[in-house]
Amino acid sequence: MLKSDQREEKKLPYLHNIFPIKMVPQDLHIHTVYSVGDSAIVKEQTPELIYNVQHAQIIGISDHFEYLLDSNIFEIYEKELHRYGFYVGAEISGFSLVNEAIYSWNKPEQNPTGMLR
Repeated sequence: MLKSDQREEKKLPYLHNIFPIKMVPQDLHIHTVYSVGDSAIVKEQTPELIYNVQHAQIIGISDHFEYLLDSNIFEIYEKELHRYGFYVGAEISGFSLVNEAIYSWNKPEQNPTGMLR
């Protein structure tokens, strides 16, 4: 999550400069192209687009956990979201994935504090 006043200025025009949009206080349930099996996601729904639209003061990315299970994908996902100043989140679709998600987020060698990534 990143407050709009903490964002660095980019050269791309922000959508709200072209079409005035009333910003909402927060949007914590955004999926990106990393939710590959979600039929509502389009190829343009990248973290960069979300960063540039700036539709909310606080933005949280929460892609589907089941599409992030491959450790290589998760590391790429985490680095890209951090590059834009977003916290790393995930939507856990079903009880069967809860324990795996908790373990994945709290591996001591990768996240010794157990704090949000």
